[in-house]
Amino acid sequence: MFNTNPSRMIGLLAVLTCLAWTTEVTAGVEEDYLAARMAHRQGDFEKAVRFYTRVIQSGRLKTEDLVKAYCRRGGALAMSGEFDQSLRDYDKAVSLEPGNAEAYFQRGGLRFNRLEFERAVKDYDRAVDINPRLAEAWFGRGLARDLLGDLDRALADYDRALSLKPYLAMPACLHAFVAWPDNGERPVNVDYGQASKIDPRYDYAYFRRGLAWERKGDFTRAVSDYTKALGINPQHLEARFHRGVAWARKNQWERALSDLTLVLAAEPFNPAAYHYRALVWVAKGNLDRANLDWTKALELDHLNPVIYYNRGTAMAEKGRLDEAIADFDQTLSLNPNDADAYFNRGLAWMSKGNLRAAWDDVRKAVNLRPTDKLFRAKALELASEMRSPERRDAGRR
Repeated sequence: MFNTNPSRMIGLLAVLTCLAWTTEVTAGVEEDYLAARMAHRQGDFEKAVRFYTRVIQSGRLKTEDLVKAYCRRGGALAMSGEFDQSLRDYDKAVSLEPGNAEAYFQRGGLRFNRLEFERAVKDYDRAVDINPRLAEAWFGRGLARDLLGDLDRALADYDRALSLKPYLAMPACLHAFVAWPDNGERPVNVDYGQASKIDPRYDYAYFRRGLAWERKGDFTRAVSDYTKALGINPQHLEARFHRGVAWARKNQWERALSDLTLVLAAEPFNPAAYHYRALVWVAKGNLDRANLDWTKALELDHLNPVIYYNRGTAMAEKGRLDEAIADFDQTLSLNPNDADAYFNRGLAWMSKGNLRAAWDDVRKAVNLRPTDKLFRAKALELASEMRSPERRDAGRR
């Protein structure tokens, strides 16, 4: 339902006329463009494409305005999931005006969403070469490099983007990525219409840079960026979760506990938050509280071998060997190639005096990871003990 308040409509029209025409256009072309922009903002991309097409086909636009119209239609097509047609519009825009940084930036965003990260980087290269102050292009290139695993150059791009625009909004052409998991794995179905309505997310650039620092192992800088993101948007639960994890990696247990508990207050069905809070409880010496959190995590995610493995490791360290072995059994049933699980189950069997079972597990660990010096040293130790007369038959008892 439209708000028909006259002052409201005047303000809306002012926003919609963001394409500054250099062409003296007829009233009909102007009306078509405004209708296209209105439909675009309302998420009616099919209608937007129809009106953009009328503007393009009017024959009344100068080159630079025609380029803008192609870019707008390309964006609407992309939000409709029509990537091939969208790419043709961006290609046309670039061919008409090779010195247009925005056209390269928009095409880079399209290629990013097509998972063509290398090609996206090349378009962002052109965009920042033409306009070195286009912060969004620096950020887009950083994000593409991040997902390609090029963390050093990604961080340099994030730094440049945020130095140019400390309150950098998430570029519209990358809005769909906000809903992706942190590992960058694209979901099967993305609602691009809904993605177009996402808030600008001024916190997102700091969050992404924080993730990059976390992956680099620089938890101090990660905490700093997550804190900046939360300063802009205190409801950013992913930033709070990752800050809790980073605090834990810095052995700041109380701060980690606070962040993870706040996440669980808002998201009581988050298995990862229960799992990491359990690890914090272990570090604080409270295995009972940890076990409660692990139990809850497994209720929510019972096929996660990492949870079983970490709980098994904690149980083994506390001498609860039967519980540890049971958890390592579960780990290996879900991930039969987990060398660490075999090795730690072998240590548990060794502590129980069952050298035969210990030897079988440690040997499997060595076979899976033959260059691991610790595994090989423990295997040699076990072999020596099993040859000693007083321990030779210990595994049979």
